[in-house]
Amino acid sequence: MTNWALYVTFISLLVIQHSTSATTSVCKVQTTCQLCANQNTGAETDRCRWCPLTRRCHDYGSNDNPCPPELSIEEQSDCPAVSSFAYNSTAAYHHVLLSAVAYSEHPDKCIEKIREIEPRFDYEIFDDNFIAERCDDFYFDYKVCVAMIMISHANKEIVITYRGTSQSVQLLDELLVALKEKQRFGLGNVHVYFLNGFKKLQRCAIERLLAMIEMHKDYSVTVSGHSLGGAMASIMSMHVREKRMVFQDRVKLYTYGQPRTGDKTYAVEHDKLVPNSWRIVHQRDIVPHVPPCWPKCDRGGATTSYHHGMEIFYDSDSMEDHSDYVQCQANHDRACSRKYTQFFSPEFYKPWKWYNGYLDHVNYFDIPVGSYCESLLGYSRCKRRSIGEDLHDQLPSNNCTTLYRLNDTNTWVSRIQVTPTQPTTPVTTSASYLAQPLLPLCLLPAFISYGAKQTF
Repeated sequence: MTNWALYVTFISLLVIQHSTSATTSVCKVQTTCQLCANQNTGAETDRCRWCPLTRRCHDYGSNDNPCPPELSIEEQSDCPAVSSFAYNSTAAYHHVLLSAVAYSEHPDKCIEKIREIEPRFDYEIFDDNFIAERCDDFYFDYKVCVAMIMISHANKEIVITYRGTSQSVQLLDELLVALKEKQRFGLGNVHVYFLNGFKKLQRCAIERLLAMIEMHKDYSVTVSGHSLGGAMASIMSMHVREKRMVFQDRVKLYTYGQPRTGDKTYAVEHDKLVPNSWRIVHQRDIVPHVPPCWPKCDRGGATTSYHHGMEIFYDSDSMEDHSDYVQCQANHDRACSRKYTQFFSPEFYKPWKWYNGYLDHVNYFDIPVGSYCESLLGYSRCKRRSIGEDLHDQLPSNNCTTLYRLNDTNTWVSRIQVTPTQPTTPVTTSASYLAQPLLPLCLLPAFISYGAKQTF
């Protein structure tokens, strides 16, 4: 009797599955939002739904549709405009160089060195476009939050780039994001951790950016950043468009190893406002998968943490500007970086590969983003102090400030004096690096990485 009941149940499931696929296949074959919405002429249960997060047409009640009802599109009038923007790998390479410059306390000297290596790199930074504020209220001591505004007259481009995660302990800081709530930003919600970093620099960054836009009205604006800087760049690009500082076709976003910045509503709105957006991921980079959204990434509601587009996935250990890449269709595409974090993926069960997730995060286009400038300028990573430690001492508390070059030198100092008893002193990074003892253990990750890649 039991076997007979199981047999009947199995046949019934097959019949239901067959009938469902027969009646819903019309939706799945629609390739655009307009075509998907055009099918909606019958009863509600027969209506197709376009999900802007997957850029696919889904059946009514489909389990593979990550868009909740309020984000699904059923009417043609609600369909977003089809993007005509194309990814440019050379531009992405130049902007990761700019993201590396944001980690330096001698950005002008670093830019000069980069120009010697890359003649096509035509960017410069002026006084007061180096923006900083103390960031002492994170889980760990970040020392400073930094944004830099640079310009390329050849490209007619203004760039604002944000400093990101500079130490491995700060990656743990980003993992702890999941313990904090989200706050409203625009029509969506973003994680408080990223929003706080953005707000610290917001006043000074907006003032300087508007001044640059006023001087160069026909220039485009590109926002970029690596890691934590990528999250702040995402928020900034949205803010630029919400405040209509420039036209939509003049705003671009390039991020590298960006964590999940907001929820599904934020992702949908960001895709609408900033369609020329490229979220670049290097193979097993772990940071784009935090804060975690499992086990309900796809089936969660509108407030579930989710990425905006467009993911550009480089699935190789060696990543160069001419390397092969995949332009992923969905914001959380299972064929792209997400495949390395799925429980049913064979790659997930290779713990010796997990450390590569850290290495892939700190290296983009074969550039160690956080330490690239210091290596160009001859500073030893084993001897340096924490990035921003010297700069931190001359910054005021709870107030962003701009920096300028002292007496036409390469030393940057704050416009605001700290206190009369603590006068501002020049940043002497090179001297402080040499004053630190040699730490051989700092080379250990490189040896572990080499062994992991060669042995397994």
